Amino acid sequence: MPIENLRITIEWMCKQLEISRAAYYKWLHREAPYEELENIRLAELIKENAFVISRDTGE
Repeated sequence: MPIENLRITIEWMCKQLEISRAAYYKWLHREAPYEELENIRLAELIKENAFVISRDTGE
């Protein structure tokens, strides 16, 4: 079954990770630190360049 078809609840996920739902929602709604935003930006650049390289090399 493709992962997109799985119905994973927040409650199940928190139980697996051994965290409270309150802690999850606190994390979800926090303001992301600059370093995390920079990591996301760099990851996007890597993905874009990897696509260009694979397209150019045919791999």
